[in-house]
Amino acid sequence: VSLVTGFFISCLDKIGRKIRQKDIPFGNIQLITSGDFLQLPLITPKNSSPDFAFMSTSWMDMFTQNIRLTTAYCQQSPSRFR
Repeated sequence: VSLVTGFFISCLDKIGRKIRQKDIPFGNIQLITSGDFLQLPLITPKNSSPDFAFMSTSWMDMFTQNIRLTTAYCQQSPSRFR
């Protein structure tokens, strides 16, 4: 989800609510996401700030539990992953 915009997340939220006819985040559809928000910034027009997914209200309403992975296993033993 690192290249998904907040606008896109908000649209998914609205679609989920409408399809499921439930006024709760994403219509109560369970989502599992992963990504590295520090990997690449979003491509944005000049003089505008990025619209990161995690900055949207829909994201904050839905994802109340975040797990931060801090160990990079690939860099510890490169031969293991070749």
